[in-house]
Amino acid sequence: MKGRKLILIFLFIVPFITVPCIRSMERACPDATLQVYAIPGQNGSGSEPEYVANLLGQNVATIVPIETPSAPDLGQERCIRYLRAVLSKNDSKNAIIHATSQGTATTLNYLANEDKGKCIKGLILEAPLATGNSAIIHTLNGPLKNKPVIANLPFSYYWVPYCAKASFPCYWPSGKQPIKSIDKIPTNIPIILIHSKNDPQLSYNDTCALYYGLRSHGNNNVYLISKDGCNHLQIMQTEADKQLIRSILERHNVLPYSDSSEKREEINLTEYQPDHMQFKELYDSLINKERNHDCLRYAGCVLGFSICLALFKVVSRFLGPCIRS
Repeated sequence: MKGRKLILIFLFIVPFITVPCIRSMERACPDATLQVYAIPGQNGSGSEPEYVANLLGQNVATIVPIETPSAPDLGQERCIRYLRAVLSKNDSKNAIIHATSQGTATTLNYLANEDKGKCIKGLILEAPLATGNSAIIHTLNGPLKNKPVIANLPFSYYWVPYCAKASFPCYWPSGKQPIKSIDKIPTNIPIILIHSKNDPQLSYNDTCALYYGLRSHGNNNVYLISKDGCNHLQIMQTEADKQLIRSILERHNVLPYSDSSEKREEINLTEYQPDHMQFKELYDSLINKERNHDCLRYAGCVLGFSICLALFKVVSRFLGPCIRS
């Protein structure tokens, strides 16, 4: 009888012991394969599957390229719809996003407003776009600086983006912007920000502002990788670059540890998590500009309504007698 009781007790206790252990092992040892969503920039360049596969090594099962809309809106509604359509067809539980330029804005806006990190376990963002308005001004002062441009005129930050709608008709300057979305992004997702210091198309300072914003809102798993030079695309080319990316992802159990992981453990990752407070002024300046855009939109709506009302009264005053007669 005692033997039977011991067996029954053993069978009753074992599940409570083994199940938590198995679950903890699953968390510590992610799947050997990884699905990657590759989101390029506004002209379809960046996050090429070959480049992404070479960056992450043999741990990638599939790379799913995300198409860029024919009329891109710098990561706002149209770009988000394209990303949503692809993610809705895939149910991978071990997936990350590699995005470049406009694709980084699409990613951050999507995670903040829809996905909330349910299936995405990590982000690799090269040449992040913090706000389309800043990107337009920076580009005008960069590749187009030797051409007659209007970026240096007073208050250009607030009205030049509306002129740029000639090239981006679906873009709305006061619409979704990553710098305004990052406070809604889950804080447990590891995010790697990579940017060349002299990028001619997107501001390196804006990426520093993103880094501050993410860290100040509670995400301690954000990394800032600064690269010398003026490259915009395919920034991580050396073997050391690849080892660094894999080391960060392994640290957060996004990538499984491989045979060469011992060498990567020697990499000092604290170097890529600088004190975020040094970028507070950059963040405050950028977020204030974007809030001013919102205020100007409301002011414009009020002004437009007032003008229409005034015109209606004028027309009614002159046409009223004619109608009554």
